[in-house]
Amino acid sequence: MDQGLESTSPSDWKYLAEGGSTVVFTYNGPYNAKFNRCVLRIRKSFEDKPEGATDEDDLAIEFQRRVTSKLLDHEWLPRLESISIEASWLQELDSLSRDHRPPERQSSPAGSIDLNLRKAVLSENLIGGHGWAAEIKVIIILRNEDPSQTYIQPKWGFLPNPEHLSAETRDTKLNHCRFCLHRYQRSLQHQKTSEHYCPLDLFSGETGRIKQALSSLWDSWKSSEGHSNNLRLFSAGQLVDPCNEISLNHLRTSIKSSLPPSSRQNSSVKESFVEASLSILSRSPVLNALSRLQRSLDPLDIEGLYSLSQSPKSVQSAMHGEPSLEEWETFINNYLDPVFQASLDHRDPDPANLRYYALAYLLSASFKDCSIILRFLDGPETPPAISVIDLDVKSIERLKKWKNLDYEIATCFACDGPPDSKCRDAHSL
Repeated sequence: MDQGLESTSPSDWKYLAEGGSTVVFTYNGPYNAKFNRCVLRIRKSFEDKPEGATDEDDLAIEFQRRVTSKLLDHEWLPRLESISIEASWLQELDSLSRDHRPPERQSSPAGSIDLNLRKAVLSENLIGGHGWAAEIKVIIILRNEDPSQTYIQPKWGFLPNPEHLSAETRDTKLNHCRFCLHRYQRSLQHQKTSEHYCPLDLFSGETGRIKQALSSLWDSWKSSEGHSNNLRLFSAGQLVDPCNEISLNHLRTSIKSSLPPSSRQNSSVKESFVEASLSILSRSPVLNALSRLQRSLDPLDIEGLYSLSQSPKSVQSAMHGEPSLEEWETFINNYLDPVFQASLDHRDPDPANLRYYALAYLLSASFKDCSIILRFLDGPETPPAISVIDLDVKSIERLKKWKNLDYEIATCFACDGPPDSKCRDAHSL
């Protein structure tokens, strides 16, 4: 019989992080062959679950197996395992975690752990062990036996198709990427933002621009005292505090040990971070793959999608009703079918294809909101590895909210945003 979570104490699991749909815990108990270097992903409460998501076939696992694994290299996707969870065990974990979770997360509409769950997702801990890592949502992680890691969250890597933009938003959205527009709006609300970082630089494929993006992410991470959501750094499995010199020194040692000897001298920790991250990002096709998927799955922009839904020939139910996993599989087959793709006219889309475009936009949103982890072992002789995580399925009921937010962000910038700053898209479909 498989070893279940009840063989561990809830206190063995330490709160690590959370996103909009899941809370993540890392195993921190006595040695356990099954759970060492593992994280536990537990879903939050939300009303709209895609049909076919069962305890036996956990949604995250099935969505990866049947959808995202058809679009990304298997080497980039984490190993996921479904594991049983008892009600009393989950309730105790929920109680223990409350003091460690951010208050703003717990107070959000979908902030509670789903206490009705009887299954959770077990995955390898991509930020645990020796070394260092970075998350840039896309995420970067570096490690040896105790990897240090970096999370890089790239967000939208393209400018929209101009065909379906309104006169009110067209000029703004064609000259400024969604990330930079949203950053401006958030700055007006006095929220901490990643100044000067533009994801189009990260996705550009140009060494100088990627380097600039990484440098800007580091500067924002430092100036925000580690609270920037676009970059997180880990050393030996611990979140690095940029205000703590001891923590930074651990990171400096880990990063330099992952570089060749010729690059270890006379460089700051920032320069070492940029060099190590640039070396893998400039060689890997992962950013290009994510950019291609984001834009090819969003050919109409949210404005064009809603314009199509207003056609008298459109079936309004196509914009509602969560897709089943079987429907997702049919969608993927159509997306990958060159004959079906040749039948689509994105300039003059057929209302009969509204459901296809709605699901495409949802999947594009998953690729816009993922993270990349770069993992570096101690010593340059071991090649770094890349993983793509947080590819959660999005609810179709969010479409209207996204449409309203898109309009709000674009018109806010159009009114009084800085006119001289423009984003440059290095790619097109």
